[in-house]
Amino acid sequence: MAIVGTPSRKSDRSHFLNDGVIEEIEVWQVFTDGSSTLPEIRDASPIPAYWSRHPDDPALYVASKRVRPTSNPEVWHVEVSYSGGLYSQPHPDNPIEREVELEWSTVETVENIDTDIHGAPIQNVVGEDFDPPPTALRGYTALTITRNELLSEFSASKAEAFCHHVNKSAFFGAPPHTVLCKSIMAKRIYTNQIRHWRTTYEFLFKLDQGQIHHGYQFPWGLRIANKGKRQPKLTATPGVLTWEAIKDANGDAITEPVCLGLDGFPTSQQVGSIPTFWLGFQIYPEAEFSVLGLEQS
Repeated sequence: MAIVGTPSRKSDRSHFLNDGVIEEIEVWQVFTDGSSTLPEIRDASPIPAYWSRHPDDPALYVASKRVRPTSNPEVWHVEVSYSGGLYSQPHPDNPIEREVELEWSTVETVENIDTDIHGAPIQNVVGEDFDPPPTALRGYTALTITRNELLSEFSASKAEAFCHHVNKSAFFGAPPHTVLCKSIMAKRIYTNQIRHWRTTYEFLFKLDQGQIHHGYQFPWGLRIANKGKRQPKLTATPGVLTWEAIKDANGDAITEPVCLGLDGFPTSQQVGSIPTFWLGFQIYPEAEFSVLGLEQS
């Protein structure tokens, strides 16, 4: 199975304008030994390859190729169609140079809640938490970015360095520690004889955490009520602090945690104290998302 000789352009290009889209068609003549396959005929050199630029107009590119038989079984015509214009733009030959895809969406989750919209604890009339805790529908803004990357630009260590991390500095306008990198997925593919990664990054934006009185003050931290069954016990030695069980009105150690102030003593024993103090803990490390170059996409 072989191409005989070198394919040649049979005619001048025909020019069309359809709804603002420019099209040009040229026909190539290919001689074969009678046993060549259609793909061999279609892609025989120097017939332009898919996505090749027009030699005289870089705004046009090869959008389609059709192989047509002639009355001679050893002679074939390849119709090459260039397209472009206002509504049709070419893909660069190099997949790394192709446009990055950005998609914004909303991700919904069902989460336990402990305060209302005004920050007041959700408790019964005697200050007890509900068991099981109430839940509510939460929505987070999600950003998905997909782009082609060189094989050297992605590795497992890169994924570990950013996945399940929060932004150290502002990211797409969001303040530090308000964006979580949820996942990074890369698929190795082959385009125009270039092997590369098709990499997808997924980020979640969370701008509100609720009131925190002590500790980590950012949305992606762990927020938990300051409760316990022990309180500080002063000793005769300055600077030495021990703990003792909190007791009820009968002098017995309590069996259920109670709300504590930031000093460790029950808020119920403190005049004018707020009912619940909230503690914040950082559970995700930070990473500098700007080094990924996604905002310049």
